[in-house]
Amino acid sequence: MRLALLISLTLTLALAVGAGGATRTGVLYGTVTRGPVTPVCAEAEPCYLPAARTAIAFLRNGRVAARTRTRADGTYRIRLAAGRYTIRVGGGRRWSPPAALVRRGRTARVDISIDTGIR
Repeated sequence: MRLALLISLTLTLALAVGAGGATRTGVLYGTVTRGPVTPVCAEAEPCYLPAARTAIAFLRNGRVAARTRTRADGTYRIRLAAGRYTIRVGGGRRWSPPAALVRRGRTARVDISIDTGIR
């Protein structure tokens, strides 16, 4: 009886670990900046600022798979299923990079820059 219970518990744990969670996901993190914020950059006034509380969407096959929002300092962190994602960012006309790759079990830094169009 004990042996059967131990085997059952072991199989249950093995299936739970193999079926999902952290082993099939990765993490993206980084800082979102926007700029230029002035037509002329000077040492005393930075050209790029953190994009506080900016919405970020990660799309797969044209559909939103996940969303997050930057913190006050422009940073974000999100766990996603492994795969390639198109990035959409609020608060700007253009941004880069347009896409990101999430690798299983990996953490990758993806800084995003929003072009304000000010010249």
